[in-house]
Order: sequence, then structure tokens, then C-alpha cells
Amino acid sequence: MALDDGVYVRSATHNPRWCHSAVTYGRGAVTVAGRELRAEFSQADDKAAKDRADEAFRAKYSTDPYLAEGPLRNSRHQIARIRPLPA
Repeated sequence: MALDDGVYVRSATHNPRWCHSAVTYGRGAVTVAGRELRAEFSQADDKAAKDRADEAFRAKYSTDPYLAEGPLRNSRHQIARIRPLPA
């Protein structure tokens, strides 16, 4: 999810391995427009950033029947910020 100060991802599933690994190791790769890019991952600890991410996800997925407030609320600790690294 692109926000004003960066790019954020989240997993709404319980105990996602990919999110935990990405934040623990701090490095990984993302695919954007068919290109794989190296990236740095960090835990989003800022409450304001998490609030903006929640609102952006609600807006983007408002018609998705699987997006419910419970999973959204329970996945706040699984929001990570992504920063592309030089090639």
C-alpha cells in the first residue's frame, strides 16, 4: 500500500511466516510491475503510520467480503514498511 511517506504491506493471516522473516532479516525482494527488486523491510511501529495503513486498506478493499474489522485489527502488528534498495 503506497502511503504519503512510504510503501507498506501487511498480512491479515494468523502468524504469517513471510512477514516475520522479512522484518526479522530486514531484507528481501518484492515484485513490482513484473520486476523483482531488492528491498529493506522494517516493522511499522508508528501508530500514525498504522492508522493511515488501516484507512488505506479499508478504502482499497472496501468491497472485499473477506476484509473484516477483526482481522484488520488483529493484523496491526504485521504491518511492515518497504524501502527499495539500489540494484
